Amino acid sequence: MITNFDERGIDILFIISIITFFVLSILLKQTGMQWINIGILLIPALLLITIYRHAKRNFSDYLYYLVLDGLMMLSGLFLWLMNRF
Repeated sequence: MITNFDERGIDILFIISIITFFVLSILLKQTGMQWINIGILLIPALLLITIYRHAKRNFSDYLYYLVLDGLMMLSGLFLWLMNRF
């Protein structure tokens, strides 16, 4: 989809995706998940929002492989550490 959208379309897709992620994460409270765990799930999304503009201009492999892909693992790692200790 990204290759078919112009820059404005990509921004709209990103905003819709982030809003959907936040809403669905908050709805996890209905399943009995604690607020602290929901907050941990939201940390990578907040970090992604802060680096979104930079990532659009920078095409470094390190940025994509280490930072952006690493954000997907970050919430799992935080949840594991939180429940471990």
